[in-house]
Amino acid sequence: MLPWAWNYHGRDAWQLAVVTPGTPLALFGEARSLGVPLVAIGGITLENAPQLLRAGADCLAVISDLFDAPDIAGRARSYGKLWPHEITQ
Repeated sequence: MLPWAWNYHGRDAWQLAVVTPGTPLALFGEARSLGVPLVAIGGITLENAPQLLRAGADCLAVISDLFDAPDIAGRARSYGKLWPHEITQ
């Protein structure tokens, strides 16, 4: 198992790989072979989010850049526009 990947096998047997700040973006390609969703977490902003998605992140775990924004709903919509498909509630 790669040191930057986290797996959990619970009742529903789901898995994901978490890629943290400082991890070279090229490792997203290597992690793709795990066959699980790839989550980028830590230090994510609207400015660096597109780069993470292009590198292979399936999900972005965003806290500060979202909840510290003056317009949280507007910031969330801006993140939603980064995906090529429409995200519905």
